[in-house]
Amino acid sequence: MVMLNGSAPHMHTITDFKMTGIPTTKDKATTYNGTATISLKHGPIKDVPISIRLIGTSVMNLWIDPAKTEGHFGNTPIYGVQSGIRQ
Repeated sequence: MVMLNGSAPHMHTITDFKMTGIPTTKDKATTYNGTATISLKHGPIKDVPISIRLIGTSVMNLWIDPAKTEGHFGNTPIYGVQSGIRQ
């Protein structure tokens, strides 16, 4: 992760994902909602609501509840690419 201006590079880990309910699919996107443990500078935070959306075969986004993480990741999804996933 980096700040919007490219400074302060650092890493986080997301572990212990527990899905709630069943995945939902709309158009070419499948969403998995649940909770996970997120590492932050002052230590891990447990039971953070997150939403993982796989879009088509190459795009993904991750929404991490800003209320549980003191807004560290902002209030919009984090986008990335899927790697090594075959459909």
